[in-house]
Amino acid sequence: MKLTNAGQRAYERYHHLVYTLLDTVSEDIDPDAIPSVLSITTPVDIGTHLMPSVISSFNKQYPNVEVKLFASDQVMDMSEADIDLAIRVGKLQGQAESHEDVIMKTRPFLAASPEIIQNIHDGMYPEGAPFIRLLRLPETKEMKLRSTDTMLKLKSVAAADNAIAAQQMAYDGLGATLFTGLPTKPYLEKGRLEKIDHVVMPDIYIFASWPGRRLTQGAKALLDLFKKELKRQQLDG
Repeated sequence: MKLTNAGQRAYERYHHLVYTLLDTVSEDIDPDAIPSVLSITTPVDIGTHLMPSVISSFNKQYPNVEVKLFASDQVMDMSEADIDLAIRVGKLQGQAESHEDVIMKTRPFLAASPEIIQNIHDGMYPEGAPFIRLLRLPETKEMKLRSTDTMLKLKSVAAADNAIAAQQMAYDGLGATLFTGLPTKPYLEKGRLEKIDHVVMPDIYIFASWPGRRLTQGAKALLDLFKKELKRQQLDG
């Protein structure tokens, strides 16, 4: 058999809906069933530096499951985008809900080139130090320097959609940069990009989220592998 052009278009539009329906029915019949397709979304830096190893380990255990990764710093509507699992980085609004799992707490920090750091300490920015922020973190106007107990004014000059872009901008001397504190990135490099000492900032969290009342077996297995990889990266760091 060979599909007509109309049939091919229909297949491309609807086949994932059919597979999702079959997976849902299978899970209701057998709660331990692993779906044939697993869709996850993560921030760009996590998707780039952590997930390849996680997905590789998952594929060895479940070779018949297709993993679809959507790496984006924009929050996606999980139900509308048909996402099974989301790894988020940011502030928690309150107590974790029944469909959320707090993985770890992390402390954001500022980093900049030594020249920018010296200019900050010398008070060269009366209107606020040039500052590159990450879109998924709250915009901050000032931070407290613990060492001198003074407030550091910040002036946004750009907003990067992931830590790698922000790191490159800091390397180019455009200003200070806010990082999430994740163990994978950035790799600070003395003389190029250094942590600004003792900036007081609120903690943020890495947490998992999923639609519905329970986590599917496939998503649970991948989340467990993600936690192991995150712990390994922390130990290596």
